[in-house]
This record gives sequence, C-alpha cells and structure tokens, in this order.
Amino acid sequence: MRNLIHPERDNELYIAVLDVLENAITAHPENFDHTENKPGVVDHYGYRTDTRSLVVLSEEYGTAYMRLTLPSREHPVFDRLARMLFDHFMRG
Repeated sequence: MRNLIHPERDNELYIAVLDVLENAITAHPENFDHTENKPGVVDHYGYRTDTRSLVVLSEEYGTAYMRLTLPSREHPVFDRLARMLFDHFMRG
C-alpha cells in the first residue's frame, strides 16, 4: 500500500507516522533505519530483512508530499501505520 502524506495539511498524521518509525528504529534496529544526509541517497526511513529491503517513508520526487509505503502483513509496525492511515483518511 502506498499513500501520499502532506507534511503540512496532514501534519498530525505526519508527526504520528514519524513517531512510530522512530520508535520502530529503537525497538527493531535489525529491521528499521533512518538514512539522512548521505551523498547520492535520498533521505528516507527504511525497512530490511534477510531477503528484502524497501523505502518506507521518503519525499515524493518533485512534490511537497511524503510517500509512505507499507507492505501488507510484513511487520506489526506496518499494521499499526495502516490503522493510523485508515483512521485519518477514512474516518476523517
């Protein structure tokens, strides 16, 4: 699942997503990381296992949006983020 979040218009959601990802880095450093200010690499929050890696949150190129990518049933952190997105966008 991919979603675009505007850091200003969706500020409360954006801050909550960052909080969840920062906590995931602390609780699951073997799976989550934050890469920033690395030459040739876009700033992002990432996820990795022995068999795959992906960018979870990064800037959507050429826009003011952040792209949040959640693989289904991959990790409980993604389930939490998916519930947050549902609550924000569907329940308003």
